[in-house]
Amino acid sequence: MKKIVYCLLFTCIVFQSFFFSQETKYRRSSLHTMILETDKFPNKEVVFSAFNKAPFPDKYNDHTIKEKTFDPKKYKLTQAEKAGLYKTSKMSKLAGEAVEVDSASRELPLVIEKYFKQEKVANQLVAKWFNRQADGTFDDLLISERGIFNASFLDQKKAMSASDGVALLKTAGFELIDNTFVVVNRFNFVSNEIVARGVRDVAKAEAQNIKIPTAKEAALKAADATYEKTKEGYTVWATSFLYKLVWNDSVAAVFYTDMWIDKSNPDPKKKEAFDNSNMFRLEFVGDEKASSLVTFSLKEKRTEAQIIELATIRTIDAVYSKLQRKYDVFKTKTPLFTGEPPTAKIGLKEGIEAGDKFEVLEAVMDPKTGVVTYKSKAKISVDGDLIWDNRYSDGMENPDETAAKKNIDRTTFKGGKNLYSGLLMFFLFIGLQGLVFSQARKKADKDTEEWRYELEAVQQGVQGTYLIKVWSYSKKPNVAIEQAKKNAVHGIIFKGYTGTSSVSGQKPLTNNVNLEQEKADFFEPFFADGGKYMKYVSMSNDGAIAAEDRMKVGKEYKVGVVVSVSVSTLRKDLEDAGIIKSLNSGF
Repeated sequence: MKKIVYCLLFTCIVFQSFFFSQETKYRRSSLHTMILETDKFPNKEVVFSAFNKAPFPDKYNDHTIKEKTFDPKKYKLTQAEKAGLYKTSKMSKLAGEAVEVDSASRELPLVIEKYFKQEKVANQLVAKWFNRQADGTFDDLLISERGIFNASFLDQKKAMSASDGVALLKTAGFELIDNTFVVVNRFNFVSNEIVARGVRDVAKAEAQNIKIPTAKEAALKAADATYEKTKEGYTVWATSFLYKLVWNDSVAAVFYTDMWIDKSNPDPKKKEAFDNSNMFRLEFVGDEKASSLVTFSLKEKRTEAQIIELATIRTIDAVYSKLQRKYDVFKTKTPLFTGEPPTAKIGLKEGIEAGDKFEVLEAVMDPKTGVVTYKSKAKISVDGDLIWDNRYSDGMENPDETAAKKNIDRTTFKGGKNLYSGLLMFFLFIGLQGLVFSQARKKADKDTEEWRYELEAVQQGVQGTYLIKVWSYSKKPNVAIEQAKKNAVHGIIFKGYTGTSSVSGQKPLTNNVNLEQEKADFFEPFFADGGKYMKYVSMSNDGAIAAEDRMKVGKEYKVGVVVSVSVSTLRKDLEDAGIIKSLNSGF
């Protein structure tokens, strides 16, 4: 039997550090996080403070460089850049004439990239990897510290020959530098009171037209009651843009040949070459959106600053979780907390769902090269009854937590044998969408094909969004919850919804009753599982379902879910794709 040689990574760090300091050292991806400066949310200083004080995502190495914020207004696009951005749009001519067209959503990714280039952010990330000093010299201390090699093994190799040391550095580059990310967060806070007040005023104005005194009085009281119920707290919207540092053969070759300097051989020309180089860059991976509704009306009375801080942290957690689930390159490894049964210190904050599947990995070191690799040891899945709700911290009370759930301080998994603490789990993302209810999914898809749902107005739309309740049907309530997102977008496009005494209804985006059939080549992949419809919809209040919104109807469930739909973005994308006519097509 081949003898497996375990490196210091596990023999020393895992079995000693893990049990005593509860920290496990392994090859994590590295991350730098930023927030866009904007005046469109309250108590800006509180938000920045919350962002800076928020615990750094513990599944990543903290690769923070000097700037955590920047003002996008300082990096305005030229008209040529705008024209290129809108070249596939009907508005391209107007863009060339300095007409702003949805600049927040369309131009922002290019603005971020312009900031990266001008400030040489990629150069700064590489410089941090190699602990670059003022004289331009580099070293390998950070790479050694982050566990790619046994530190003593690296020292031995470097002592034996300089070429071995350089070879190890190159290997380290591909193992570590190539997994360096930047996430830029854009926030928008909307005071619920502002929205509630507008809804109340409209409702009262309509009530004044009621001629029957008792009916008028009832309508006025209803408007006030709705206002009192919905005015507390904030709704926070976040969009996070994910970028990855480009590190490949050609970049590495130029860096090690033309720019690498160690302390024994300073070289001003190589220093200047690195300072002026435009070779390093960040590539756009993708973006995700998340929102949460945080109110003052909780068991524990909180100040406005606490509400904003909580909203900021929870939304960051939610959007990072979405990025990890959507993009394989950004997925993390998580250490097992215990092996029998397998548990881990992750939970709802990381987006864990019943049935999510993980591969368990074991670290192995090549005794000749010192390089650590991972081999598969088992596959485990989340026990839906034992998921840790770790979304609340710093003593903040979870108002929905039961006594039984309160004692859960880790998530438990099913499957796997002979596992032990410190082994790593890699998220395979086979949760609700595939593993737990594959048969139920077929029924849900059939329901979706028949579009069995109902839409109900909840709150007046702001910032180009609609807040609605979607009633979906399925034999599995969890499936109905997931299908609600798809149903919501379908309803906004094709059905619209009626209003109430306090919230106005909305017409569908198209009046063509045959459009879905006529554009089947577009809509079939659009509404497929994981399709583009997901870009425009998010759960409100983390998708929490009130008891009265989960009803048994015959052999199936009728479940009501409150969701937010970004209608302005949806409309614009459908217009650009030629699916629906532009509101401006008449001029």
